[in-house]
Amino acid sequence: MIQENSRVLVFDPRLYKDDIETPPSMTFKPATVVCRYGMKDKDIIYSDLVDVLFDHRPEEVSKCHFTSGIEEI
Repeated sequence: MIQENSRVLVFDPRLYKDDIETPPSMTFKPATVVCRYGMKDKDIIYSDLVDVLFDHRPEEVSKCHFTSGIEEI
């Protein structure tokens, strides 16, 4: 189960250029989960999100990644 301090592979949107130059192997990077939570945006509730700290850029927390799109390592 993914929870705080879990090690995961997460899509980093800052690395994405296009489907040819940046395949998933280049954009899914290891990270540590900082917190897991739900979020409400207008009338839509996104109930399963995580904030992560990427290994390759540990200076800032990357927010609002869907847990369905990450993989535990």
